[in-house]
Amino acid sequence: MIVWTNPAFEAQSPGKFRDMLANAKMPIDHRFLLYTLGDLMGVENIDHTPVKKFSIFSPSANFVPRDNVDGDNIDDLIRQGATCREP
Repeated sequence: MIVWTNPAFEAQSPGKFRDMLANAKMPIDHRFLLYTLGDLMGVENIDHTPVKKFSIFSPSANFVPRDNVDGDNIDDLIRQGATCREP
C-alpha cells in the first residue's frame, strides 16, 4: 500500500501520521485498504468490526495473523510455498 500525505495532514492528524509511520513495515492484506479508507473518512465500524482493528492509522491494528478467505494463515502458506492451490 502506498500512502501520500502532506504537511496539512501531519498537522491536523498527528496521531494518525505517527501510527502510519510506526506500521509502515508491517505485513498487511486486503482488509487494510477498506478499513484504512473507512478510518480516514471517520467511519467507526464496518460490518460490526471496528475500523481501528485493521487501519494502518491505528495504534491497535491487528496485523497478524493474516488469513485468506479459506481461513488459512497467509504467512504460513508463503513459508510453505503454497500460496496458490488448485480448487
